[in-house]
This record gives sequence, C-alpha cells and structure tokens, in this order.
Amino acid sequence: MSSTLSMPPALALQIAIPAEDVGDQVSDFEHRMRVRAVREHVNRLRAAEARIHEPVRIRPLGKYNLALEMQIDQEHRAHHHTRRDEEIAAVRSKFARDRHRARVVFSSKTDKLQEKYKKSVLKHATGDDWEFLRTLSDDHGRQLGHEAGVLQIKLERLSAAREEAKIAYITKRRAELAWTCPNDGKAYPFTWEGNQYHRTYDGEMWLTATWEFRGAWAGYYIARANPPQDIGGW
Repeated sequence: MSSTLSMPPALALQIAIPAEDVGDQVSDFEHRMRVRAVREHVNRLRAAEARIHEPVRIRPLGKYNLALEMQIDQEHRAHHHTRRDEEIAAVRSKFARDRHRARVVFSSKTDKLQEKYKKSVLKHATGDDWEFLRTLSDDHGRQLGHEAGVLQIKLERLSAAREEAKIAYITKRRAELAWTCPNDGKAYPFTWEGNQYHRTYDGEMWLTATWEFRGAWAGYYIARANPPQDIGGW
C-alpha cells in the first residue's frame, strides 16, 4: 500500500464501508485490501477538503504491462477523437449542402412562377378582363407564399439549433466510446448520466461521493467495446 494514501489518525475521517456491500465478487483478502485503500484515500482527500479527480489503487501493481496499456488507451482515444471530428465535419457539410439546395430549389420554382405570371399578364394586358387579371395576381401571390412556406419549413428542419444538437450527440457518444480504463489495478473516475463514479477495468463500480460499492456494470463490457447502458448490482 502506498505511503501517500495514509495519514495521521488525528486527521483521518472514519469512513465505514460495510463488507456486505461488496458481495462475493472478490476474495476476503482482496476485499480487505480494497476497502483499506479506498478508506485511506477518501480520508486523506476529505481531510484536505478536496474532490476526487484521480485514480485509486484497488489491487497491488501485479504483472500489468502498463506501457502497453497506456499505448492501447492512447490509440483508442485518438481513434474516437478522429472519428468525432470526421462525423462533425460531415454533419456541418450536410446541413450547409441541404440549406443551399433548399434555397436553389426555392429560387428555381419562384423564377418559373414569375415567368409564367409575366406571360399571362402580357397575354391579357390588352383586354378589359380586369377581374381575370386580379384573380391571376391573387393566385400568383398564393403560390409564391406557398413556396416561401415550404422553404421556411425546410430551413427550420436544418436550423442551427438542430445542427448543434446533432453535433452535441456525436460529441457525447464519442466521448463515451473514447473513455477507457487501463487494466492496471486502479479504479478511475467516470461520469455517467450526471453521477460521479470510480470503476475498474473489470467493471466494479463505486459512487465517488460516498464510496458505496455499486456492483458491476449490467451487461458486463470491456472498456474498449460499447459504452455502458446501465449500472446494476445494488
């Protein structure tokens, strides 16, 4: 156990972590080592009135290939960051292209309506059928209004707010996919649906605020696979 995790008893805050909260997922020895590490770490941070933003060693260093783990994690993150940028660029390009196409279609249709209206007016300009001309003008105005309404609906579907919402979804999804936890015997900070957790590579979970054991991810997954869907075990 690292000496940096211990502190004078006078400053330590006693944190009770009942054994029954852990269950039968680890041996008694591993359980005692894990609880001790968590208790000492939380006591130290709470005594200093600090938030927990760092990993906590749950198991001894063991035979982990840390250099390989870090290399794999960096490659994994870089891949999803690149894919995030590519997907965002594709969304921005699509929205810009569709907005331009909608305006081009609107301009083409209104030009045709104007040309048709102009020919009709010239054809009946020498006559005395003013009622017909007025009806023709009203119909032309309604057609132009209809096309303007169609354009407005299309542009609302392609609004900046919708574009940013899609980008926010891509950013969130890629952040979840890029989040990775090295297989190095530590529990790492992890945020899911607004809650702060610490979790290990094997999926064991604790609430960061209280260090209450939360079990394992429902539908166990490896950190480099799909993002988590739900938390189970309590």
